[in-house]
Amino acid sequence: MKGYHVGRFKLGKRVLLANFGVMVVLIIAVALVWGQNAGQSGSDSEWIENLRKMQEEQQVETRKKEEIHEEQLFDVNSFEREQAVLAKIRRLGLDKKNEQGSIVTSGKLGMNLSAVSFWGTAWAWADILTTAKWTDDRGWRKGEMFVDTKGRFPAGEYVCTWEGMAEIRFGGDGTIVSYEPGRIVVNVVPRKGLTIWVRSQPNDGLKNLKLWMPGTEKQTSPFFPLFVERLKPFGTIRFMDWQLINNSELTSWQNRPTLENQNQEGRGVALENMLALVNELGSDAWFCMPAKADDDFVRQFALMVKERLHPDGKVYVEYSNEIWNGVFKQHTYVMNKAKNKAAKEGIKWDWLDEWAWEMKRIFSIWEDVFKDEPGRFIRVIASQEMNPWISEQLCTKIGKGNFDALATTAYFGNSHERGPIPKVSEAEILPRAKAMIRAGVMYLNEKRGPARVKHGQVAKEYSVAYLTYEGGQHFTPGGNTATSVVGMAQQLPEMYEAYLLNMKLLSQAGGQLFSAYYFCGPVTNFGAWGHISYQNEPLLDAPKYRAMLDFYDVKYPEPVLSMP
Repeated sequence: MKGYHVGRFKLGKRVLLANFGVMVVLIIAVALVWGQNAGQSGSDSEWIENLRKMQEEQQVETRKKEEIHEEQLFDVNSFEREQAVLAKIRRLGLDKKNEQGSIVTSGKLGMNLSAVSFWGTAWAWADILTTAKWTDDRGWRKGEMFVDTKGRFPAGEYVCTWEGMAEIRFGGDGTIVSYEPGRIVVNVVPRKGLTIWVRSQPNDGLKNLKLWMPGTEKQTSPFFPLFVERLKPFGTIRFMDWQLINNSELTSWQNRPTLENQNQEGRGVALENMLALVNELGSDAWFCMPAKADDDFVRQFALMVKERLHPDGKVYVEYSNEIWNGVFKQHTYVMNKAKNKAAKEGIKWDWLDEWAWEMKRIFSIWEDVFKDEPGRFIRVIASQEMNPWISEQLCTKIGKGNFDALATTAYFGNSHERGPIPKVSEAEILPRAKAMIRAGVMYLNEKRGPARVKHGQVAKEYSVAYLTYEGGQHFTPGGNTATSVVGMAQQLPEMYEAYLLNMKLLSQAGGQLFSAYYFCGPVTNFGAWGHISYQNEPLLDAPKYRAMLDFYDVKYPEPVLSMP
């Protein structure tokens, strides 16, 4: 606005000088008209009328020049877009409190969900068949659940229900305790996993086959209660992995995951269920549009969100995920599109141009769908944390007022070492874990913190919010780092302190939202991404989860009796 006021001041000076010139011309004109009328028989009213006309013409001409110059100084449409963005970001980060005044959901905290899998420990679904891996087994359909989870799943009575005719058996950790048509009760003692076999004929009319987790048979929510309860502190839920965005080949709406086929044959979760989750939580949603999605897919997606998202909810919109990351197919897709366009049209057009073009495409469709509620969706440029230059380029290409937020990761960790994962002695695990965290914190202070400051400055320059789309520890096994060392580090007090520092540096850089990656999952040879390793893990053993809530002063969803 400072530039605008300076422009107004300069404009005022020009208008003052122009009016002074008009007065001089009018004085001369008065003298001429008076001289011409002197000694003539005409009335004074005639020359006064001529003077008035001359003055009006001069004022009209002056105003035209003023409007032309004002238009050059000030783009009204651009100003309105920028003000709309500012109005949006002022409403970000709002907390929800209970009757006692404690924060129960933080608008400054977000959470990514892990992909649905048959070996997952998140227990997202009341109907656990939603996560099953189905295969053919000698004429039976075999469904496997909770495989390789080391018994980290609920014990108790599971209830299987269905309509029509079918033969149903259970194995693994499940034992049938009662059987009647359409309903089986299975007692589960968690050890190695649960298996179901189903056989029916086409004319048996089998449908609505469900396997309800303990205590959920009669509930209307599709989600397991503890999954929902432990997600409540997070005001924004990012669904990138539920959508299976990385390497996605999805192009058309007709091929999207539905309630009938979700999580099967490479499909992600149905949009209806993602919206059901944020509606139950009362949180905001963060969706990624598949890299190859056509315009109709994007429009139909936006229309369903607008129709079904709870009235207080906002939606963050991102094009694909990490286009800058050469690991993913979406990077190659955008690179090839850019090369083909440059060759075909004979223009200079690189991958950043194509990336920006794709973002503009999906943003414009969402803008059209939400044209009567523009404050409900946030257009996100998701850039690379350690390369602020990419942020500068993308923001310049998309333009001020045409997006609402710049997002990066907020990670800290070890270098990505290649090679086989080593084995270390029991005595080495703890000291190595502490040393690994110290090295990660040093790099966080020296490199990642300053990089975030630069991103924050870019966001400020473009008057948008600075957010994270992923964040947390990024320690991965390989090279000199053993999986056991990475696993030990997740439980240490030093990890808790490192998380507090990580979020502090983000906040100091102007970050308005910390989105952790991801909610729940075990330590594996690919990393330790879960902020709880299994759904009913005692929060005393989950320093990463507690650090996030403590930093933003959020009430724990359950009591924690003591702290380390």
